[in-house]
Amino acid sequence: MSPHIRRLAPRAVLLAGLVLAGASAPAAEEPKAGEPELVSALTRGKTTLALRYRFGSVDDDAFTLDGEASTLRLALGYETKAWKGFAAFVQLESVHDLGLGDQHGNGATGSLDNGVRGRPVIADPEITQVNQALLRFGYGRTRVEAGRFELSLGNERFVGPVAWRQNSQGFDGARIEQGIGARARVGYAWLGAVNRVTGDRKPMSSHLGYASFDVRKTLRVHATVLGLDYSRAEDAGLSSLTAAAGLTASLARGSFSFPLDVELGWQWDAAENPTSVDAPYLRLEAGVARGRATLRAGYERLGGSLEAGHGSLQTPLATLHRWNGWADKFLTTPAAGLRDAWISASLALGRSRLLLAWHDFRADAGGARYGSEWDLQATWDLPWKQQLAAKAAVYDADGFARDTVKAWLYTSWGF
Repeated sequence: MSPHIRRLAPRAVLLAGLVLAGASAPAAEEPKAGEPELVSALTRGKTTLALRYRFGSVDDDAFTLDGEASTLRLALGYETKAWKGFAAFVQLESVHDLGLGDQHGNGATGSLDNGVRGRPVIADPEITQVNQALLRFGYGRTRVEAGRFELSLGNERFVGPVAWRQNSQGFDGARIEQGIGARARVGYAWLGAVNRVTGDRKPMSSHLGYASFDVRKTLRVHATVLGLDYSRAEDAGLSSLTAAAGLTASLARGSFSFPLDVELGWQWDAAENPTSVDAPYLRLEAGVARGRATLRAGYERLGGSLEAGHGSLQTPLATLHRWNGWADKFLTTPAAGLRDAWISASLALGRSRLLLAWHDFRADAGGARYGSEWDLQATWDLPWKQQLAAKAAVYDADGFARDTVKAWLYTSWGF
């Protein structure tokens, strides 16, 4: 593809998305008289459109120069109506750099790499691609999908779409979910590749099993087994077997409620992983809420080791930005592991919401201090499905990485 076409492609997809969205027929429109059911299902489906603009800046003491990015994301999707239980969904995604492409590294490889060195990475490379393309079948409480899809499992600690990044994470493979009675659900997925937020595709042959059971409306137990087997030698260090189980609950006492989230797990090396991994996982989060105010405290442990040849617990398919601070210093767990203790407070005021969190980071093995972090977010939901937001992370290093301040202003809209 020529450089001129590569630069024009995001604009063309953006224009096409706006035109198609404006011209799309309502999902509830009835088929015309005499129109075949299959034709009606294919042509009278539902169009979805999501736009997100974001300005981000990074002041990282590891670099002399700061990083800045101004990016726009378009996600245009179309889902057919169901026909004999079958439906199809396709989503195009385009991320475009608006004028600050030389002010940050974009974390990509190959032709997507913007070539900037000496500035912090803001991992939102320019890309236009088919983000999802899948065939779905549903019958009763059974649901089967195959193709390219996003996958969100529970709180996304082990598997998620990384929706914070402009280019989201997706998978090539197949999955099946089965409802059992009114309270239980089990699922299995085979993953043949992960399409990462930086635009690269990592082939694998991985297996994911999960189950949940609602003991009552306020208490759910769940379990996950994740076997990762990466195909390329350079990715073999991420191959692992992870098993975890936990519960989420919310207890009510008068005008107060008390959310609780507990999960225990273990991870071992698997397949061709050259590193020995035998690491525990623990998360405990408890809180108190009244009205629209919530106070939470939590603790998470990702096991590690100080022994040569031994590795730490990794979650490479997770929505990592949600965990261990928004400064993203722990997207890869250090060899000595990580212990993250945090406290957060949130308050909703009308259409606005404020969130403040503080983290203390330490090594799991040896207990060395890594640093601390403050995170702050303010969002405002407008009546026409648009959101305005400001967000910041201030990481104070203490023996790990360097002092870093990140800030974002963004707005999103969609239907």
